[in-house]
Amino acid sequence: MVLHGVLGVVVFVGVFVVVFGLVIYSFIHRREETFTGAVTDKDIRENVNNTYNNNFNQPTGIVLGGTNNVTHQYMIKVKTDAGKEISYQVSEGQYQIINIGDRVAKQKGTTEVQVVQKVAAAPAQTQPPVPPTGAIEN
Repeated sequence: MVLHGVLGVVVFVGVFVVVFGLVIYSFIHRREETFTGAVTDKDIRENVNNTYNNNFNQPTGIVLGGTNNVTHQYMIKVKTDAGKEISYQVSEGQYQIINIGDRVAKQKGTTEVQVVQKVAAAPAQTQPPVPPTGAIEN
């Protein structure tokens, strides 16, 4: 019986170490990544989490609709100068600043994308057409 409990602890610790290692690897890889290219698309991914964090947060009685914890991921697609298409997560503030067509660069040692060249502003809109004047024929 004791062996079964020890084995469970070893498996739990092993899984924890592997997951923690993958998170650290992902963070280091993201900081080491470099690219320069043009933004080809933007997307907001919405995630809804209807689960409760622990037993103490569970409401008693009837709950209609859950807690609906909504999070957003702000993504840009970049066609790099090397010809590769990549998706990259940015902050909400960067998402609002970056436009499709902008040239961006991601330097080694940071996770931030910098705009290196903005697309030209859209041309001023022309005046809307003037409706015809005069009598309307039936």
